[in-house]
Amino acid sequence: MEETDKKRYILDQSNIEIEHVRSWPTKVMAFYVTINFGIMSAVIALQKLDPPIQLSYGVKTIITLIVFVLTFLMLYILCKSNKNYIIHRELQMDLQKKLFNDDERKEYRIPSFWFEKKECCNYIKYPGWLFYVCFVIIVTFLMVTGIFIIG
Repeated sequence: MEETDKKRYILDQSNIEIEHVRSWPTKVMAFYVTINFGIMSAVIALQKLDPPIQLSYGVKTIITLIVFVLTFLMLYILCKSNKNYIIHRELQMDLQKKLFNDDERKEYRIPSFWFEKKECCNYIKYPGWLFYVCFVIIVTFLMVTGIFIIG
């Protein structure tokens, strides 16, 4: 295998990994919201029974702890995905710089920003990741508030 073929193979694998870590957070967040929706639906269903079943403070606390564990797990997955994205994106940029000289960049009209590294916090590289984190925190807040108000 030639050196260029190896670099192209690594670039292809890097592209696959980037697409994976970009799609992973939305899938995990959908699962997270579904779990929270299921828990809250069960709490509401218990209130609609005749006679309604009131949750004790201890049960509410246990449910809240479970929700917080899920929240921290979600935030961990988001941070890990973001870090993997940054690592593979930088690898991709380095390989693109090595594979394409200036003439090829002009010939194929490759945007210059494809080759620029952006200095930024490792945990929040782009606004989308911050949106994911805020979304998880808001869902958690609504869930815990709902448990103590409705339950």
